[in-house]
Amino acid sequence: RTNYDIWRMCGDGSQLASLLVLPGDQYQLAVAPDGRSFLYVHTVDGQQDIFRKSFGRGDPENLTRHPSSDGSPFFSPDGGQVGFFSNRDGGRAELYVLTLADSSLRRLTTDTLHDGEGTWSPDGRHIRWTRFFPAAPDNSRPAAGEIMELELATGALRQLTSLGNGYNGGLSHSPDGTRLAFHRSTSAGTEIWTMNADGTEARAITNTRIAEYGPEWSPDGNWLAVTAGTGDLSAGRF
Repeated sequence: RTNYDIWRMCGDGSQLASLLVLPGDQYQLAVAPDGRSFLYVHTVDGQQDIFRKSFGRGDPENLTRHPSSDGSPFFSPDGGQVGFFSNRDGGRAELYVLTLADSSLRRLTTDTLHDGEGTWSPDGRHIRWTRFFPAAPDNSRPAAGEIMELELATGALRQLTSLGNGYNGGLSHSPDGTRLAFHRSTSAGTEIWTMNADGTEARAITNTRIAEYGPEWSPDGNWLAVTAGTGDLSAGRF
């Protein structure tokens, strides 16, 4: 198959097996805090929706039924809400939160910029994500994907990174919520960075000739799992 499917394996890479093999593509996996279910994006015939599936038996549940493009889902710490990004109200992708108990939906951002790749802070107080800022027409400002923060109780919005030309994405919180890991892509390549949760002390922790992206913290906070490779998919190298 040339499609994306959902797979699972043990922590040492053994017992690799598929969880979902369906028409179209299944990707952007997010596991529930209790480990019993997962979210994913299903795209088929141009329709892109978010689904939830138990790790046990049972059919996938379509959480978003809309002709728009819905993607990048993530759970709240208690598993009761799902954040995602959608262009359902026209224009660029915005941040939405779906409450699973009653299917109520809230739109949390309203702007003309593209938002994506979000994550909920472990204490439930903030959502952090990537916002793309296009280059200024006069080249006085380069294009950049910077990390934003929304305080849910007050609606206060803050930009955590100002690293300039490049894209900062794939954000992941440490289990204690004090640190953030993300990948930063520039013309020089894609590396893994970390910083404090308030945006201070941002620094690269990899410097290689291959691309590393999509960091995820281990439960004890001592390790990061990343995807790495040449990016040359035509040659089968990852």
